Amino acid sequence: MVKIKCFTHNPQDIEKYQPLYDQEQKQIFTFKIKSIVNDIVITAIDGINNRDQAILFKNTKLYALREKLPYLVDQEDYYQTDLIGLSVIDENGLLLGKIIACHNFGAGDFLEIREKNGSEIMIPFTLKAVPEIDLTLRQIRIESSYCLNQN
Repeated sequence: MVKIKCFTHNPQDIEKYQPLYDQEQKQIFTFKIKSIVNDIVITAIDGINNRDQAILFKNTKLYALREKLPYLVDQEDYYQTDLIGLSVIDENGLLLGKIIACHNFGAGDFLEIREKNGSEIMIPFTLKAVPEIDLTLRQIRIESSYCLNQN
């Protein structure tokens, strides 16, 4: 059995997104769900038959192909992959940095931003902090009270 920490809205849905891939899409993973505890999915992965084989994949991030994911109907929902790389501007249109990661440590979503000067900060991913997201222009606007260092 292999544990998968699931980031889908409903952990059971991970089964619909098979096969899953490693980051380089070199290895393919198919599985059967055995049980679910909170966001941990206990699986039997094809080709992993014992603990020694399972340990080789410890901390491997698994990815679904984009076309397997559901279409987002709500305009306030985003896939993290769509946010990473977006430019961050202030209310005057001044470029402040780029989004390099999205995190959730249990108290809500945060955007990790690399400022133009190379330093990294996090801001809450809330409507108050990020009132505008434009995927076409590949940028977000952040509220001035959350503006980054201008050094």
